[in-house]
Amino acid sequence: MHHTYNPFEQPELIAHIIKNLILKDLATCLHTNFIWEKEVRREFFIRQKKFKNRYRDLRCKIKKAIKDLDSCFECKTDPEMFTMGPLIRDTTEPRTRFDSLLNEQEETFSKLQELEKCMFNICGAMHSVPGIINEIKCESYYWCE
Repeated sequence: MHHTYNPFEQPELIAHIIKNLILKDLATCLHTNFIWEKEVRREFFIRQKKFKNRYRDLRCKIKKAIKDLDSCFECKTDPEMFTMGPLIRDTTEPRTRFDSLLNEQEETFSKLQELEKCMFNICGAMHSVPGIINEIKCESYYWCE
């Protein structure tokens, strides 16, 4: 039996091809063969880690932005009251930064949810496992101190 060389069986080339695919196309590649399935699974987890890290980084930046925004106001004289003290500097720039970070965090969260939903719902070439992941862990999304 004669075997011909197929460059599309090289994991390095497969990884390069799939790294920019949209989720639907990436999921389709999962069914090509076992070599592609392994690389596609790897790519799913790379993307998941990237989104989780970005989400976590944005949480920290948002906390800092909140402190910057709070610094635009004098300290409250009565800590029991849920109001801000008098304005001591312009809030435009800190508020714009906060809003921008919040929007970016929401986009990142949405992309992470979409990715994990896809990972949960698709089957690989072996079809023995119902999805690439068998649960979506919510603790990844909580604000941590």
